[in-house]
Amino acid sequence: MTQSSVHTSGPAAPSTVPKSRRSLVSKGLAQFSGQALGLLLALVVAHLIARRLGVGAEADAFVMGRRLITAITETLHQIIGFVFMPMVAAQVIAGGTIWSILRKSAGPVFLAGGGLAVGLIAAAPVLVPLIAPGFDSTTRVLATQIMQIFALAVPFAVMTTVLSCFGNVHGAFGSLATIKQAPRLAVALALATLGNVAVNASWAFTIASGAALLLTFAVTLQISRHSHTAPKPKPAKPQRAAHARRCVAAALLAVAALGFLWLETAIAAAHGTGGVAMLDFGQRLGALLGNTLATALAAVVFADLSRRMATADPDLDPAALFQQALVIGLALVLVIACGVALNASALVELLLGYGAFATGADRAEIVALTQMMGFAPVSALVLRMMLMRIVADSDLPLVRLVGIAIGADLLGRLVLFELLVPRMGLTGISLTLILSPVLPALLLLFLLRSRRIFQSRQFSVTPLRPLLAASAFCALTLLPGALLVPQILSTADPKTQALFQLGASGGAVLLVITLAARFLKIRPTLSSRPTSTA
Repeated sequence: MTQSSVHTSGPAAPSTVPKSRRSLVSKGLAQFSGQALGLLLALVVAHLIARRLGVGAEADAFVMGRRLITAITETLHQIIGFVFMPMVAAQVIAGGTIWSILRKSAGPVFLAGGGLAVGLIAAAPVLVPLIAPGFDSTTRVLATQIMQIFALAVPFAVMTTVLSCFGNVHGAFGSLATIKQAPRLAVALALATLGNVAVNASWAFTIASGAALLLTFAVTLQISRHSHTAPKPKPAKPQRAAHARRCVAAALLAVAALGFLWLETAIAAAHGTGGVAMLDFGQRLGALLGNTLATALAAVVFADLSRRMATADPDLDPAALFQQALVIGLALVLVIACGVALNASALVELLLGYGAFATGADRAEIVALTQMMGFAPVSALVLRMMLMRIVADSDLPLVRLVGIAIGADLLGRLVLFELLVPRMGLTGISLTLILSPVLPALLLLFLLRSRRIFQSRQFSVTPLRPLLAASAFCALTLLPGALLVPQILSTADPKTQALFQLGASGGAVLLVITLAARFLKIRPTLSSRPTSTA
């Protein structure tokens, strides 16, 4: 019976790592389910912005102020995870509780978040005109105010991330990921019900961020109480120097991510009124689902890898885990990319097909943006997983490798922006985001070719072939819904047509997944031990 699970080989001696009843993929699905709520809320928010603000100065101001700060919080979430996940895992393996971790980390982290918030509030009047010099004075003032309100949420966000690391190391993902969506829910409610839309939605985000921190603390406190009596595996030798290098590497990644985002925003703002809002809509509709899945898988794999590397586990094979996770991630993300590209027009019609997006040039451009943005998570997933593998290895020159990757990424973006944006407009930004991760990924492969940290001789793709076959069939079954429904319902209302098109595509994919699980016996799991081809 063929399965896509990865079987272990080697001696029958018990592992120092406690066995979990849940596979990494099941944990990934739990993480994704929580983040999927955020995805749905993001689409609702995009719909409400399009409906209540349209494409104009106020929409640009709100989207820009929100985009700059939420990008910081989302970046910090990923970067802090890189730093704190291995540290928290080592403390947990050594018997640490949530209180001991808070004593060591809470003060510095909260002060750093507060300092960043103060800096952003003070810098907002300078950053907004610097990034968007084309804004008029009224739009500039509103964007500055919104950015300052959103900045107040930064300390809450960083503390929530640290607490989430503790829960993730203990295998808790879905509940914590769901709690983190509270700010998006608050923004959606404010946009739907309140007046003075932009300002009130900003305050709703900040207040909900504080509430999310309190809820996260309550969940992790409960986890700490239940895990206090659990048996602890033998801890590995502490790697204090590696922690310092991870901090520096994470800081570089955070600065680079923010710089890249601000560069994209500045280019979109220079495109004219509505450019920032259109870029944001295109990224949310096109890339958000793929990025959500990639982030969920990376978070689960990194948490498991950090926990295992914090123990004296002789059977650990990080390269095998990396390859398995990458193959599974690409199989899933490529299906999403194809689905978005084929159904971009229906997505735009259903979620944004109002006002300026109902017809005309704006609609055509947002459809093209969405189609291309659907493929951006594919290359981003490869680079994210490679960086995750590098940061998890304490024996590598982390800072140098991360610096080289950032430099190559920046060089690629600058060259591509210069070549593509003048010719393609905003869609040139989309194509740049697809192509730019290729150069740093190839460079890292070349620099680390002798260490083989991305390749395991024990890894075999054979157990994953049913999953790959199901992924290919899913991509093919998207075609009938995307191509035939518009022809069959050509006289129907556009929104009805779009709804049926998305329903047909989604239903076909669900049918293939159900049949694959039933007849191909797909039960994908991930293992950090050598795979067996027997």
